[in-house]
Amino acid sequence: MKKTWFAWLLAIVMLASVLVLPAAPRAEGEEAEGLKKLVVLNTLVKDMETVKGEETRFNAYWLPSYKIGEIFEKNLWFVPEANEIVTVVAYTDGYTDDGTDSYETLCEKGLAFGFTDNKGNVYDVFTGPTQKMNAMVQFMGYILSGHECALFSPEDGWENVKELFDEIEMAPADSYDFICSDGWTEEIAADDLEKVQIYKSEGGTIDATSILYAGYGLTSIQYIVPHGLTAESEPVDGICHIVVMPNAVGVLDEEPAELMNYGGTVYAAYPVTDVLAKAEIELSPVKAISYKDGFTFEYDAELFEKLFICLDTKNKNDAFTCGKDQVRDQLCKAAGQYVFADAALVYVPGVEVLPDGYAVEDLFKAVGMAEAKSYNFTCADGYTEEIFAEDLAKCKIFINDDRVDATSIAYPSYTLQDILSITPVF
Repeated sequence: MKKTWFAWLLAIVMLASVLVLPAAPRAEGEEAEGLKKLVVLNTLVKDMETVKGEETRFNAYWLPSYKIGEIFEKNLWFVPEANEIVTVVAYTDGYTDDGTDSYETLCEKGLAFGFTDNKGNVYDVFTGPTQKMNAMVQFMGYILSGHECALFSPEDGWENVKELFDEIEMAPADSYDFICSDGWTEEIAADDLEKVQIYKSEGGTIDATSILYAGYGLTSIQYIVPHGLTAESEPVDGICHIVVMPNAVGVLDEEPAELMNYGGTVYAAYPVTDVLAKAEIELSPVKAISYKDGFTFEYDAELFEKLFICLDTKNKNDAFTCGKDQVRDQLCKAAGQYVFADAALVYVPGVEVLPDGYAVEDLFKAVGMAEAKSYNFTCADGYTEEIFAEDLAKCKIFINDDRVDATSIAYPSYTLQDILSITPVF
């Protein structure tokens, strides 16, 4: 009985020894898991040239836009002088932006219809490099310059054209011609203007009330002028010509030809293609990790290749991507690491943000560095120090004056100056 029990025990022990085997060593030539290279971005770009222009604009909305100058050229009858003041008025509260633009500067901008802000409001906006997002009238009602009025349509339209005429100081007349986009014209007496609305129809057109044919509308109303006035007439005091902008020639039934910015800031930045080429990193989908809070953002490889990396610190978002192809807010700000399939770019922020820099062990964990017996720390001048894995706990990468340095194990009184890369030694 005892021998049987002992035999069973021996069998169990032998079976366990077979099942619980030590991990097999990696075969010679077998690829190690994890990243094979870490490149310090600060050092890498020291002697690289930046690009600065519309292609490096950061966090803009890029909106399909009509060139205002082209629309005015096709539609205005009484073209203002270049230095004529432009007045823009909001339809919501009458807020007026008077004198920010001259007619000439306004013509250099774009116009985007139906912009939706982050609160869900929809309105029309000026676009282009000279237009600041926070320096314009929201809910644009009309633009006045000289004898011309460019009229926009609120969602609820203009309920009383008589009141609108009083607001814009329309030239007085006994009657006015309402001209549709197809050339149909109806003369409406001044006494009937209170009955006239300009409104958005169920079909989406901007129409006006017909007095002559009650119950019907004037479809796609394009211009309003004092009766009998033509483009060859001498204008009188006041506004002599209204252009209903959604129905203007070059807008109605035509797609906007330009993609122009609304807001955003132009920075000096490094093309991603140049950065990766110099770092000898192969493009792949990339994960960016914020050094501030660990926030991660994943970039598509095809998109990332079109972008630029900016290291500007003035807005405390240093190390971020910018570019025309980047959707607003679709990025990682304050990116400490850009992690690719086989390598990582590491940005070391200033001492005011990260006084002690990165602990190398923590950095390796963050990016997923391959485990190895040692690592080569290589400086920009080519000097290399091999540091064994058991010594990594003593190592940091940190800002030192205007450089990024690393701890030296071989020479503790010195640092590895302008550290450029770290690679595993298997």
